[in-house]
Amino acid sequence: MPIHGSFHTTLAVDKGTECFYLLELLGLVVDGQRELETLNVVSWKIFSGILLRLFSDVLQGALANPHEIERKIYERLGNHPNLLAFLGERILELDGSLRRGLCFSYEPRGILRDVLLDPGAKEALGGVEREWPYQLLQAVGYIHSKQVIHGDIGTHNILLGRGGRPLLCDFGGSRIDNGPCSAFPSARYRRLAIPIEEQTAYAPNEQDDLFALGMDMFEILSGSNPWVDLGHPEILDRIRAGAWPVWDAEGVEERERMRIIRNCWDSVYRTADEVQMDWNRKIESEASLQKLGPMLYLPYMSR
Repeated sequence: MPIHGSFHTTLAVDKGTECFYLLELLGLVVDGQRELETLNVVSWKIFSGILLRLFSDVLQGALANPHEIERKIYERLGNHPNLLAFLGERILELDGSLRRGLCFSYEPRGILRDVLLDPGAKEALGGVEREWPYQLLQAVGYIHSKQVIHGDIGTHNILLGRGGRPLLCDFGGSRIDNGPCSAFPSARYRRLAIPIEEQTAYAPNEQDDLFALGMDMFEILSGSNPWVDLGHPEILDRIRAGAWPVWDAEGVEERERMRIIRNCWDSVYRTADEVQMDWNRKIESEASLQKLGPMLYLPYMSR
């Protein structure tokens, strides 16, 4: 299947090529069951290693907002080693009607959430997962430099790419140039503990993305899923109270990483660049760590 050329290339789509598990990438799961048909706006299909995100009814008048936002964002972002590769936009023929779709590289290893839950998959990585937090931090800093706020950074929106690289994906509900945001994250990724009844007021900024990234970092480094046994109201109560998950990190480096994660949750950092600068400070010994101040609570001071 060609992936280059005119935006108006027409492709014939075989319904048998649907890959239903990828609906989970968008959280499109109803009553615990994977939907086997198109869900309102979007569905996923696979062709020879290419992932297609299809949008319904977009050729019958105005384009669907999520489609336009995601296309615009990916065109602005271009290539980055820790973003899912965007391969262009196409018009496809499906059951005699035309559908517009976005093409992405297909990453068969799936979403990071599932990898973290599979001990065998983690062991097979050979330690490469220790690089994921900083790689994701670089990706977040990059999208922010392009005036994009993701709005829903979680392990469900990160794919495991070739070579074990994490790939941030799903910008359909993201903000660009301070525009609206249609994404609304799970409770544990909400810095301001906004209840679902007030989701229309959700206007995430860089600190909201960093808060969510801190949750991902915690899950990756600690090996535990924070607040997995709590319901959304209980999680929001803990966020309001600043009662954060605890990782009993033993090593000097691990304790320093936990301090940085805690600072992400406490909105100490204003930008991803500040987090990167703090992350790159060399902690040579327990003595040098103690000079930084009380464990877990040291704020980042602008230099």
